Amino acid sequence: MALVATHDLAKGVLVGVLLSGIFFAHKMGQVLSVTSFKTGSEASRTYHVAGQIFFASAQSFIAKFDLREVIDEVTIDLRAARFWGITAIGALDTVILKSGAKAR
Repeated sequence: MALVATHDLAKGVLVGVLLSGIFFAHKMGQVLSVTSFKTGSEASRTYHVAGQIFFASAQSFIAKFDLREVIDEVTIDLRAARFWGITAIGALDTVILKSGAKAR
């Protein structure tokens, strides 16, 4: 479309690359799974995180945790997760600080 509108191949390629990046970020942001279950006593909860966490999925990552739950111990299992960039690390810091969790 950009190529037809401008008759400039470079602009058409640039628009294509930008759109591919946006679509890829959106698709990867959807591939995130956070499951939780109570462990041992009722005062402890474990979250299992799987998927890619980066700028497009950071807010979704935070939203998957119940940060208002009154609980003594929270464990976040990150073995199946991969964090890309400072935005993802900031999201993890937010969850740990607000929940009092220990990440492993």
